Amino acid sequence: VFGCGVRHNLIQYLPKLPVDIAVQAVWQRVDIEDDLDEEVVAARTFAVNLALSKRFGPLTLYTAFQTERSDVSFAYTFEADEFDIEDADIEPVDVDFTVRDIGKSRGLAGLSLKFGPVVLNGDISVGALTVVSAGFGFAF
Repeated sequence: VFGCGVRHNLIQYLPKLPVDIAVQAVWQRVDIEDDLDEEVVAARTFAVNLALSKRFGPLTLYTAFQTERSDVSFAYTFEADEFDIEDADIEPVDVDFTVRDIGKSRGLAGLSLKFGPVVLNGDISVGALTVVSAGFGFAF
């Protein structure tokens, strides 16, 4: 698992705006190998977004628009004898395919509450799928 991202706050160029504006780009990858060190799953994602936020004391409201791309490749050999199927006379089957999701976009809206070092958050993301999430973290 490896990933990296860059986020840049644009408010320094537009200081009179009443909200913070940032752009972000992130990339990540996940590779899974079998017991023979052969890669069986390789996933890559890339996303770019524009985010707006406004703080009111401990409350921050935020929204964002994001476009993303992902590729997940699978490559392995299915062998029936590995599953102890009795009297199976099945030849090994090579499986090799890629699932590609290009140019999907989503909108997001949420809020966070900061109580000392504890941050609680909740948001909804609407795109091809609608996802509601909540979480907590620590910020110093």
